[in-house]
Amino acid sequence: MTDEVYSALTAHTVAATGRDPHGAFLPLYFQMDLPKHGSPMWFQPALMYAMVLALKVLPFSESTIRLPMAIAGVANVVLMYFVGRALFGRGLFAVGAAVLLALTPAHFMYSRVAMDFQAPLPFILAWLLCLLTYLKRGDRRLLFAGGAILGAGVYSYVAAAAFMPLYLLLTAAVLLTRRESARSFAALGAGFILPLLLAIPALARNPTMLRDVALHYAPDDAPAAADAASSIGSLVAPARFADAATLYAGFWNPRFLFVDGPLRTTDATWQVGVFLLPVAGLLLLGLARAIRRPMAPLTLVLAAGVLTAPIPASFAQQSEAIRRALELLPFAVLVGVVGLESLWTDRSAMTRGIAFVAFWSVVIALAIASHDHVPRAQAYVRASTVPLGIAALLAVLDRFPIERLTLRTAAIPAVATMIACQAAYFLGLAWMVMPAIAVVFIAAWLLRSEPDGGGNRLRAIVVLLAAIASEFTFLYVDYASARIGPVPASAIVMTMRLGAASAVLLASFAAATIVRALLARFADDTVVAFAIVGVAYVQVAYFFVDWFANPWLRFLQVATIFVAAVKIAALSQQNTKRALQLGPLTAVGILGLLCLQFGFFYADYFTEFQARGSGTAVGSVRLAFESAVGDERGRPVPAIYLARVRNESPGLGAMYATFYLTKLKREDLIDATVEGDQYMGFEVDRVNSLPPGSLVIVNPSARNERVIDELTARGELTRDRLLKTPDGTPMFWILRKPGR
Repeated sequence: MTDEVYSALTAHTVAATGRDPHGAFLPLYFQMDLPKHGSPMWFQPALMYAMVLALKVLPFSESTIRLPMAIAGVANVVLMYFVGRALFGRGLFAVGAAVLLALTPAHFMYSRVAMDFQAPLPFILAWLLCLLTYLKRGDRRLLFAGGAILGAGVYSYVAAAAFMPLYLLLTAAVLLTRRESARSFAALGAGFILPLLLAIPALARNPTMLRDVALHYAPDDAPAAADAASSIGSLVAPARFADAATLYAGFWNPRFLFVDGPLRTTDATWQVGVFLLPVAGLLLLGLARAIRRPMAPLTLVLAAGVLTAPIPASFAQQSEAIRRALELLPFAVLVGVVGLESLWTDRSAMTRGIAFVAFWSVVIALAIASHDHVPRAQAYVRASTVPLGIAALLAVLDRFPIERLTLRTAAIPAVATMIACQAAYFLGLAWMVMPAIAVVFIAAWLLRSEPDGGGNRLRAIVVLLAAIASEFTFLYVDYASARIGPVPASAIVMTMRLGAASAVLLASFAAATIVRALLARFADDTVVAFAIVGVAYVQVAYFFVDWFANPWLRFLQVATIFVAAVKIAALSQQNTKRALQLGPLTAVGILGLLCLQFGFFYADYFTEFQARGSGTAVGSVRLAFESAVGDERGRPVPAIYLARVRNESPGLGAMYATFYLTKLKREDLIDATVEGDQYMGFEVDRVNSLPPGSLVIVNPSARNERVIDELTARGELTRDRLLKTPDGTPMFWILRKPGR
């Protein structure tokens, strides 16, 4: 990315000489030649000096300049654990918060680039940790430390100049609700102001800095302001509120947040949202908890952090630019864990049940909405239904003595049910089976109060399980068959379906009875652990239910899914401590879905994502220089001609060339590199003026191909190789001038 290259070259210069490319000695702010409205841009020092330190000990490369943000990403996860520990008081929820942040796609992606969009997050999390610890211990030194962290965080990212004072005000609001003394406010304010004193000399030496930064984010048609106050005022002018409100609302688009991420051209290669699917349900529960406790100080802080994160990007006209609103991530994760905690600890069983259904309904709805946008969306739908299905079985089989199911008591209702289902499939009435299952489920649930598994409840449960077994095997097992003698193929298929459903049902009854008898000797926690492992297996197996093409292997997989689900439900015994509760069931379901979705995102990110994002010339300059210059092995190259790689940015190719030539330790070729003036064009006169032995790097195009053919036919150029991007797109011709 362009900003990465600017920062890397600047950090390299500072590491080597102590001065930036403009000659300033260890400056606080770094001037970058990215002019807009005739003014340069200024970068914050936190990431820049971290890159300088990395370059002091490691060679100049992409990995080195990206290392600081990778370390910051790891630090974010560690800090999130301690914040979660301080906020929730339980290691389980602390681990949950850390895992949610680690598996957030936006956090993962922006921890791997040398840009400071995510640089404020360690400061935000460290401030939250200080605040939470202070609320428990009352040590004002923690307030001073929290204020100092916010003050230092101002130097992390340009928008931090707005966020850090906001978080300071939120801290003051918490102190106000606690009726703290003036000393507490003084400690907080002193800590915040102290780091800001460093900026006074820098602003005095560069009086136009604030104006320059504001102009960089002003609309393209905005007139250049004469001073900082006017330029900043233009960003938040009343006339811009309507547009900012529209852009702000776009940040809460569920598609953007949870389905496939930004639609902007530069980020349109995502196949996940900013967050993974389960976070949507957690946010719903967390916000519901916040509404129920609106005046809790920490609720105020977390909710304000979520709601304010997109505001600067909205006023800067950055549509769906999550990279400019990454402050959202830690607050959203914490609100989500608040939702999980409420599902786990709420005293009302009805409230927990409603929250459980609402959570998974939201996740399933988003998975269905992803169908046309995200690969494997149907598999995510399947995986999301597992906790609901198991919870339904748990409710129906609660305290039911499954060992009472015998062939004599279960055979007639089971066989009758499966025959009825097969008839419905044969007559084209398959759509009626699911509503019938719903009706039987309600009946079985209403009969749950019958003592000792009464006859009506027993029959209802048998009918329910037989219908589910028939439907499950009908949907996911192939029964293709040909006529055998006079027997029609349809009769053979119906018999196979009936046999498969019967086998699955009998296996589930037998397995549930055996497991229930064996686990009677184990402790409650062991039983729950077995149930959790079973839920994880069912979820993963159901996600991959279409993995096998062989019908027998598919049948075995489907059978194990159904049998495992019934076994899990059968673990619910008279002692309710042995039952799998909604909190743990939700947690294991969330973890399973997170791992599945993040796993595919991770694999895609390092393979297909790179190919989809490699179709620009800027992204492929590395390919050109490492292929062309890297093979020269110290041989003299008189000159390099590089076609201009981006229409709106003259000089960009030369900057990329400087980066890669420095990385390749061929600084001798930097001054010998010439960038073309015509976008993707082939300037024949300039190429002809190059000395013999020079390299020519140009883009393949219809016009360039004709020129190259003419020059090679006359012996003025030779084709060395055609470079292609990972997705196979031809990107650069490497040509050579003969004669050396």
